Amino acid sequence: MSKFRGSEILTQLTLGSATCDEPGCGCSGRMYLHSACHQDVPMWASYENGVLVLECAECGKPAAKIAVAP
Repeated sequence: MSKFRGSEILTQLTLGSATCDEPGCGCSGRMYLHSACHQDVPMWASYENGVLVLECAECGKPAAKIAVAP
C-alpha cells in the first residue's frame, strides 16, 4: 500500500483512496502496517482524543495515526 508519514492523521478518505506501491498489483485494499524505522518490530497502539496511534515498539516513533469516526 501507499506509504504514509507517521505524523499524518489518516482518515476514511485517505485510507480508502490508498493504492499499492507495486506496479500492476491488483490487491484488494488490504494493508500491512509497520514502522518505517524498525520494520520487523511490533507496534504499540493507543487511543488519544479520537485518534488511534500506532508507534514503533523499539524506538517509539509514530508509524500511523488513524482518525476514528464518531
